[in-house]
Amino acid sequence: MNRQLRDETFFELPFSGWQVDETFYSLGARMHRMLGYADPNTTTRALFGCSIGGSQPSFPTKLDAFITRSRGAFGVKVEQILRDHTPAAFYFPWLSDQARRRAVAAGGSGNAREIRAALGVPQSKSVFPLRFCPMCVANEHANIGVAYWHLSHQFPCVWVCLDHGQMLRVVGVSGQAFSTYRLWRLPRDIPESDLERSTQNGGMNLGQLWARAEISSQIARLPPNFCFDFSLLR
Repeated sequence: MNRQLRDETFFELPFSGWQVDETFYSLGARMHRMLGYADPNTTTRALFGCSIGGSQPSFPTKLDAFITRSRGAFGVKVEQILRDHTPAAFYFPWLSDQARRRAVAAGGSGNAREIRAALGVPQSKSVFPLRFCPMCVANEHANIGVAYWHLSHQFPCVWVCLDHGQMLRVVGVSGQAFSTYRLWRLPRDIPESDLERSTQNGGMNLGQLWARAEISSQIARLPPNFCFDFSLLR
């Protein structure tokens, strides 16, 4: 039975913790399932106080409102949520302090265009394809009852699961498949017809894909204050 929103400032928490390596979008998708709302927009309004802004899978915004409405149960700092639960973690080491502050401000109260611009993500790249490992999905469904989106699978250049050595399945970004990016879906909610038939591996073998995934993940795990010195990269 769907619950009605009764509070203008806070929402009822169906749980109070993250799964290991979980994305922010995945957290919202799990909440959508647990809150029982039929309309994804109702979940979005519960989380952010509005029906737009926060539900982008890669770079959520309106996080200031989410922190307030969740009473800080999932973190009290926008930057920490972006670092620990979104692909923004990959981009932060490449940014100046000023650009990093702009990205955090956009994640807190800005819009999708602003946060992508601050991170240096092309505006034409409006959606990053969601990816999941079939073995992770099977194990999580069996062990904890729900499969979720892993942050380590969403970084740029990652097409293989570093835990299982399996090629990731990719959700399409066009046609009917695009609805996934607005509906708070979990991996097991995705119909086979919405998955890409071929993997974007650029002709590389599994070993090469593994190496790229490893490098991408290591960049995303660099210390918070780390910034590449571009004078040394020339």
